[in-house]
Amino acid sequence: RLVASPDYLSTHGTPNSPQDLTRHECITLPSMGSTPVIWRLRGPDGTVEVPVNSRFQVNTQQAQLGAALANLGIALVPSLTTLAFLKRGVLQEVLPGYSHAAGVYFVFPSRRHIPRAVRAFTEYASTVLFERGMVIPSRHQRSQSF
Repeated sequence: RLVASPDYLSTHGTPNSPQDLTRHECITLPSMGSTPVIWRLRGPDGTVEVPVNSRFQVNTQQAQLGAALANLGIALVPSLTTLAFLKRGVLQEVLPGYSHAAGVYFVFPSRRHIPRAVRAFTEYASTVLFERGMVIPSRHQRSQSF
C-alpha cells in the first residue's frame, strides 16, 4: 500500500496517477549503485513501472513506515503494517487503486496429501487476511481448491 502523512500530502500535494509519483519524495529500499528505484504497481489498467525519486532509502519496512510518519515522503509498505496508522488518521492511503505487484502464498510440498489441520489453517488465514484488509485481493486472483 502507498501511504504518506497528511502533513506531507498537504505540503506537496496528493498524486492522482502513478506517474505523479516521479514528482514526489518516495521512501524506498536501497537501490543497487546508481540504478534508479522503480516501483512496479498493479492497478486498474494492469501493471505499471514508475521510476521514483528517493533521497531517503532504508532497508526495513519499519524504517520506511517511520519515515512516512515523519513527513519524509510516500512509502510503499505492506497493508498489514499500515492498518492501525490509517485508522488513527496519522497516515493516508495514496493512489488507493494501486498496490505493489506481489502476493502472499501458501506453499506445500505436495497437493496430494495435505493434512486437514493444514488445510483448515490456510483457509482460516486467507479469510482473516482478506477480511481485515491485511492483504488486498488481486483482480486476477485464482480460487484454490484442495
